[in-house]
Amino acid sequence: MRLLLTKIDAEILSQVEKKERRQKAHAQQMRRTDITRHYDRIVEGKNYPVIPILAEFRELPIIKALQDRDDAKPILSDTTNSSSANTRVLESELKRSELIGGMIDSDLKNWVRTTLVAFDSMLGQPKWRSASTRVLHPAERVTARFICAVCSGPPKTCTLFAESLNFREACAHECVRYSRKAVAKRKWRADQFVPDQKVRICLPELRLIDYAKANCICPQAIDILSLALSLLGLKEETRETKAQIELIGARFLCKSCDSPIVMTFQRLVFVVSGLGSPSTADLSRLGGTLPSA
Repeated sequence: MRLLLTKIDAEILSQVEKKERRQKAHAQQMRRTDITRHYDRIVEGKNYPVIPILAEFRELPIIKALQDRDDAKPILSDTTNSSSANTRVLESELKRSELIGGMIDSDLKNWVRTTLVAFDSMLGQPKWRSASTRVLHPAERVTARFICAVCSGPPKTCTLFAESLNFREACAHECVRYSRKAVAKRKWRADQFVPDQKVRICLPELRLIDYAKANCICPQAIDILSLALSLLGLKEETRETKAQIELIGARFLCKSCDSPIVMTFQRLVFVVSGLGSPSTADLSRLGGTLPSA
């Protein structure tokens, strides 16, 4: 009888432990869902010019603490209701707690500052500093463009298109060449990006015409945009430059195309890059004017 009671007691404890693990796993999944919803609210709110991808957002200190915290032990006889109650508490905290909101704000800004330093280093200015709030980090300027080395792959793979990204887009970038499971396992890293200065692109349709040219198209986005700014007489480091560029509109004419193309500053990197490896002569054919009063 004693042996039987011991076995029954062990079985009951085993079932209780399994139930507690299921409840904890369910509660954690619900917390992850609430954090995803809060992330979506932050993105839609547009209060932050730069926001990391969701996987990086989950690694922020306060978010990680909320996601991994141990909730109050649920009532074993009512798993669903207790888990839902815990979830409602977290959702309410994320929406209404000024303390948590302030900590998330602080963590986001710290993440952006750290990432800016890494991207500044890519552009050759690892120790850049300025006391003026009107001066932008090198990585924030309109001439700063980056490509994802993971997506573009090595030159020999003949990548058709290496997407040119500004700092905000790079922070929100997720590699599309991998499956969702593979993307989830890959950690976003600043060092997966390189300056968009010389990107080798292979255009198969040109091979029959000129094999050498087909394998040597090297757009230099940063150089092209720097030239465009100099033509306009604007300074890349000031915050006002971006607004001035947006006012200009489609004022750039590419004289190298068979049919002249008029484009905006933002489109230059995609259209003018087709000129090939821009020599001084190539760049001199790019024209631009400031809007008349």
